[in-house]
Amino acid sequence: MAVVEIIFNPVAGGGAARKARAVAAALGRRGIGARLRATAARGDAEAMAREAARVHEAGGCAALLVAGGDGTLAEAANGLAGAALPMGLVPAGTANVLACELGWPRDPDAIAGLVAAGRSFRAGLGVADGRRFLLMAGIGLDAEVVAGMPPGLKRRLGRLGYALFALHVLARRRPRLHDIEVDGEKLRVAAAIVANARHYGGPYMLAPEAGLDRPGLQLVLLRAPGRLAHLRAAVALGAGRMEALGGAEIRAARHVVLGGDDGAPVQLDGDPGGRAPSRIAWLPDALTLLAP
Repeated sequence: MAVVEIIFNPVAGGGAARKARAVAAALGRRGIGARLRATAARGDAEAMAREAARVHEAGGCAALLVAGGDGTLAEAANGLAGAALPMGLVPAGTANVLACELGWPRDPDAIAGLVAAGRSFRAGLGVADGRRFLLMAGIGLDAEVVAGMPPGLKRRLGRLGYALFALHVLARRRPRLHDIEVDGEKLRVAAAIVANARHYGGPYMLAPEAGLDRPGLQLVLLRAPGRLAHLRAAVALGAGRMEALGGAEIRAARHVVLGGDDGAPVQLDGDPGGRAPSRIAWLPDALTLLAP
């Protein structure tokens, strides 16, 4: 009988192991078998998802659930490249942006109900230098924060840790501009976020026209490099008013190059994504996601 595979990241914030076990128990009460698998190192979720996709093709895996943060989910999405296996989530990370984006429940019984219902949709993804991302890619302050974030601070304080470290970086960094290219147009900006989803950093609305079920990507640009501009952008993000912020621009994009030859850090789904330049495109019909 086909079972549900549950991959969990034991070091993710929010008690991923505990939540994964609770969802497995809830599935069991519905007569659905579950297999729990813990990641031990970066890349494990991708390898486990790839294996689950092979088992699915043989009729042995009904769905994949990932308990962890957005980075663990992105790893699993890369493992499911070209596969039909539907993926869902057990929110247990720092920001849980995908859970906000999908309106995904946190209650184990509700999650089990969604798995039993089996509703799904095909999502488009971003791809950066061959690496798929679910939510966003970025260059500028957020990528610098992600690249330098102390892991212990992230585990202890979650989103508050990000905010505090962002203020630390902002107070000490020198303002800088980055070269980017958008569908052939060259620009210099203080920061750029390529959005495949509306939300950013959790429940905050960044790009209202973006969506996993919508074609193409949205590009959010911050033109001014100073500290005040970044603080104003943070306030606008918290208020869900990025599109009204002076000095910011949101536009549709299909092909983006983040950064020139300066080797600036790039972030993918809130994790380090290498160094600039990073070539980004949109990949349609790339992943099956369970739907609330």
